[in-house]
Amino acid sequence: MEKTQLKTKYGFLTVVTMVIGIVIGSGVFFKAEKILSSTGGNLTLGIFAWVLGGLVMIICSFVFSTLAAKY
Repeated sequence: MEKTQLKTKYGFLTVVTMVIGIVIGSGVFFKAEKILSSTGGNLTLGIFAWVLGGLVMIICSFVFSTLAAKY
C-alpha cells in the first residue's frame, strides 16, 4: 500500500482570520448591548472586553488545532 500525504489547505494566518471573522460576525450583533451595560456604558472598557475575549478565542482555537493534529 502507498502512503498518502494530507495536503495543507489553510495556513495559520488564514485560520486565525477565519476564527476572528466568525467570532466578530456572530457576536457583535448579539452581545454588544450586554457588554456595554455590564461595563456601565464605558466604551473603553467594553472594547477591552471584546479584545480580551478575542485573544481567549484565538488561544482556544490554537489549543484545539494542536490537539486535533496530535489525534
